[in-house]
Amino acid sequence: MQHLVHGLLVNRLRYHADLNANPEIADEDVSDPIVVAGLFRTGTTKLQRMMSTDPGVQDLTFWRLLNVAPLPGAVPGEPDPRIAVARNYVDALASQSPEFMAAHAWIADEPDEDSLLLWLTFNHLAGGSVGYIPSFVKRVQARDQHPSYEYLAGILRYMQWQDGGRLGRPWVLKSPTHVGSVEPILAAFPNATIAFCHREPTVVVPSFVRLFEIFWGLFGNSVDPRKVGPVMLDLWSQEMVKGLEQRRRLGDDPRIVDVYYDDIVANPLEVIRSIYDQHGRILTSEAEKAFIGWEQDNPQHKFGKHQYTLESCGLTEEQVHTAFAPYAERFPRIRAKGIV
Repeated sequence: MQHLVHGLLVNRLRYHADLNANPEIADEDVSDPIVVAGLFRTGTTKLQRMMSTDPGVQDLTFWRLLNVAPLPGAVPGEPDPRIAVARNYVDALASQSPEFMAAHAWIADEPDEDSLLLWLTFNHLAGGSVGYIPSFVKRVQARDQHPSYEYLAGILRYMQWQDGGRLGRPWVLKSPTHVGSVEPILAAFPNATIAFCHREPTVVVPSFVRLFEIFWGLFGNSVDPRKVGPVMLDLWSQEMVKGLEQRRRLGDDPRIVDVYYDDIVANPLEVIRSIYDQHGRILTSEAEKAFIGWEQDNPQHKFGKHQYTLESCGLTEEQVHTAFAPYAERFPRIRAKGIV
């Protein structure tokens, strides 16, 4: 954990040093990302990684998320040393925890969650993903998240500036931790399109509880899943209610597109087409070919099957349905068959 915090602080210092030395970074336009949101395990990763193969967008490649600032001694025109650092990191992770790779593979050259950038704020729920830290979670839940997303926008300007500027390319972002921050996202990125993914909660809850159990173990935090299950259920059902209330205030906002896990699995091109239509992007034949290629190269369970049950995390279907009742009422398609 100490190593993680040290790395985040180093990244912050390098970012702010470059920002002070290059004030033109603040002029970069990052106002219109495609933001993939929704609870964990709802198809967000597949959707982000497929869309990120479009040559007309900017993607959050993991090696850049791990080190947002160029490393000292990097030579322009030569391979970026951050790539090798990330590959070594991922190789070590795969050896240490094949289970984590099966649940959510970190791949050096593939996009990943902007939650890794929100870690840099020390003020967002994303930071609670590294361990059972109830005091931190309680504190950030009570705070206004607009500053966190303004900081995220600043980091994206910095990364875009490093990559030659906007060049007509919107970012493709993604994090399940966005579910309770719809208004802060749209305030920081007023021309964004949010693709909100949906799936039956009794399936996703045990899946992400197991994911957190594995992830926390990577940072030396061993937690009984029967204890973490109720905590995670309470936290993310609260965040969902918060997000639903924000959406109620926003009304029928055209910047939000609701998509469903079953459709992402069965017909991802049509799902992406609906998102692009809302964003005002044209789905080119080149992008479509890239999407199909990515799906063919990344079958489900490519890194192994993620195993989980409700019972193992100390929860029942009734508890999950009760916690997510407002969500099911707003999106009845996610209700389990035969459950009212």
